[in-house]
Amino acid sequence: MPLHVLGIAGHFPTVFNTAELGVCKPHHEVYRRVLDLLDLPAEQVVFTDDTPGWAAAAAEGGMHGIPFTGVEPCRAELRRLGVEV
Repeated sequence: MPLHVLGIAGHFPTVFNTAELGVCKPHHEVYRRVLDLLDLPAEQVVFTDDTPGWAAAAAEGGMHGIPFTGVEPCRAELRRLGVEV
């Protein structure tokens, strides 16, 4: 679901697409590439996906991995992390 549909597009300065990165999830290289491109520590990055294993793989790399189960649960988890949505 596009971020603008969720009402959260303006809250994220950067969104990555694995097709553009050339590495598929849940390969750990895709998460490392994103961290390198952002030049941020993993704990400052949120990753959400409707495939729980892909969110878990991001969490294994130190990111905040949020399994997407719906708009409201995602918003609640983002608020818990301090993202105003």
